[in-house]
Amino acid sequence: MSPRSCATVYWSLMSSARSGPLAMLAAAESSASAIIAIAAQLIDSFNSMISEIAAAPEFAHVHYVDLRGALSNNPSNYRDSWGNEMHPTERGFQAVTKLIADVIAGLP
Repeated sequence: MSPRSCATVYWSLMSSARSGPLAMLAAAESSASAIIAIAAQLIDSFNSMISEIAAAPEFAHVHYVDLRGALSNNPSNYRDSWGNEMHPTERGFQAVTKLIADVIAGLP
């Protein structure tokens, strides 16, 4: 993938939504699986940073909830979970809400 394509993918992932997680394919010179892999790497890095912060003693009151896997990134059914690049559908929000509610229910 060219540097221009990587920049396009990054911008598409981070900018306001247009028409779904795979809309960036029109601008990028890559396949859906490459786009998904790049997004997963960005999300994994972000989650790693957040979980490390939440694990610090001064943030003992913070509960990290790993939401990866709650929403589909499979090109065949991603629209069930995603309204656009950044916002889940109602069904997607329900899946995320359940994970968060389960953590809250387990608190003392």
